[in-house]
Amino acid sequence: MHQVRYSGVLGSASKLRPLVVPPLPPASPEQPVHTKHSAKPKPPTHRSRYRPWAELLKRTFAIEVETCPKCSGRMRLIALVTKPSSVARFLRHLGEPTEAPPIAPARDPPYFRTRAVRRALGELDPPPSEDRTQGELF
Repeated sequence: MHQVRYSGVLGSASKLRPLVVPPLPPASPEQPVHTKHSAKPKPPTHRSRYRPWAELLKRTFAIEVETCPKCSGRMRLIALVTKPSSVARFLRHLGEPTEAPPIAPARDPPYFRTRAVRRALGELDPPPSEDRTQGELF
């Protein structure tokens, strides 16, 4: 979130802002001058650039899907399985379960009251009786 907010004439949507705000200084000699053969600067854009699925997997999960783990050669996509029947057939062939695991039941909320509060409310079991013999160990 921005720390400084401008409103009125200094606001970014004000029509009078160019009259009040000084213009940018001219380009300094330290900035590189693009010659005819140098790469042209890309125009500023608000769109994100396209990223292939292999690059996204590599950035997100650190999985290199285009390099063979055995020979370090380049791999290529042969097929993309999307039908549920085909996915189940491949999973059965690999010996994996084809059904999702069952959802575990919800647990009870945590018991957060202290022993002193539970004892005052009578929720703790009474202390064990003192009818033990002297030779008995805990």
